[in-house]
Amino acid sequence: AQGVTEAESFSPAVITNSYGGSEFSSETSYNSVYSATSSTALTVATGDSGYGAEFPAASPGVTAVGGTSLTFTGSSASPSWNQSAWSGAGSGCSAYETMPAWQKASAYSSAADCTGRQMGDLAAVADPSTGVATYDTYGQSGWLVFGGTSASTQIVGAAYGLAAASGTVTTEASGLYVDASGGAGPTPGLAPVTSGSNGSCGDYLCDAADSLSSGYN
Repeated sequence: AQGVTEAESFSPAVITNSYGGSEFSSETSYNSVYSATSSTALTVATGDSGYGAEFPAASPGVTAVGGTSLTFTGSSASPSWNQSAWSGAGSGCSAYETMPAWQKASAYSSAADCTGRQMGDLAAVADPSTGVATYDTYGQSGWLVFGGTSASTQIVGAAYGLAAASGTVTTEASGLYVDASGGAGPTPGLAPVTSGSNGSCGDYLCDAADSLSSGYN
């Protein structure tokens, strides 16, 4: 938390957070730190242990970033890609954080399944088997493939950073949600993930094929 506070003092476009842990009863006392400002977005990894809520991804003030598996399905002449939910990505329903207004619409939540903050808000490639090519000059030399929601959190953070200059994307996660009791979305360019799962919770919180009316899963 101290590192985030220090970073916020420089008013960057985005602060990315590739860490998290089990929720705890006093976590809400840290929400003032883990909250986007008018000029700074906060992206937080949902974790790499499959279904289950983590903090600080559970804070309503951050953009909680899950993970996908990315598969090339096209050709060199007609490239295309398919994303499915990565089995290791975290997601779920917070035990301690109140559901934000922009998730309360029936298009985004079911009271029978969750009455707290839901995560993630969006996802990017995180499966280490289909991950990000990285050239390493320290410790291990050469090209390596990295993954985890630590990677997807950086990707989404970079997107926030690139969009900051245009002034068309809000820093808060509410900007990703379509007019849902305070949501400012939708954000152009986002694609639904409709296959794969990261657990056996039995509903949209872990099964990408089991979506609500908006496609939230």
